[in-house]
Amino acid sequence: MYSGEERAKYFTQVIDFLKTFEDCTGVVQIGSGVNGYTDEFSDIDLMVATSESVEGVTNLLKSKLHETGAFYIKEGKFSENIFMLMPFFNNGLEMNISIMCVSLM
Repeated sequence: MYSGEERAKYFTQVIDFLKTFEDCTGVVQIGSGVNGYTDEFSDIDLMVATSESVEGVTNLLKSKLHETGAFYIKEGKFSENIFMLMPFFNNGLEMNISIMCVSLM
């Protein structure tokens, strides 16, 4: 279980980090967080759009997530242009971050 303050801290850290990338063309929050989290166990769901290499943004984001406190990051690949990172933090918080290259679509 984690507090709303903890969730907001991780959310803000990831968004602020993504803002530093020139190749990051946008971030959209999806899932239950859009209308307010349904309970204290709701995760954070994000879709990240990049104009360049998905692998580059994915690798840099993984480093930042470990630095932020993720003890494990599950990785997935939906297609050649869409990756998924699922970091897990000690307090139980999970994030689902999809990363896609929009210049190839």
